[in-house]
Amino acid sequence: MADELPPRMPPWGAELVAENAEFASSVLDRLVPAVVQMFRADAARLGLDPTELAILEVLRAVDPLSISALAGRVSLSHAATARAVGRLEDRDHVARNHDPHDGRGWLVFLSPDTRALLQNARARVRHDLAVVAGDMAPERRVAMLRALVQVTDRVMRSARDQAEQRWQENRYRRWQERQRTPHAER
Repeated sequence: MADELPPRMPPWGAELVAENAEFASSVLDRLVPAVVQMFRADAARLGLDPTELAILEVLRAVDPLSISALAGRVSLSHAATARAVGRLEDRDHVARNHDPHDGRGWLVFLSPDTRALLQNARARVRHDLAVVAGDMAPERRVAMLRALVQVTDRVMRSARDQAEQRWQENRYRRWQERQRTPHAER
């Protein structure tokens, strides 16, 4: 029983698998560089580094957040996130208030001016995409939107899984380091 081979795939199945792999590569090879390039250009135009823009984009979607929650969302260490938030606070992009549920913690809020700035930052791209959408039949727009949602959900799930795995590996590594450190040094 253990030496049995898996059932043979019908010939059309192998072609479909190859086409699906080609589709996945095409989407990633075209989409990721375009998004990265747009993100970097937006950051430069706004006088930010990409890390700062990532923090602002997260806060645009969900604020307020603690530094820890924000660090998890942008896949940075707590210290790196706190430094970036400090720079953003110095330029009035964000504000910090005491967390009412944690007297030691702070919540980070996006300033109203920065929220408007982010909304307007991609106005040209939104306009261009609206023109493209206007040239499409409604059924094609709906199909494209559904496909885009599926693709982005999968890509984001993969990114979250990878970030979670890195976090778990770092946590385990730190635990191992603590186990090797004599109690007197702690």
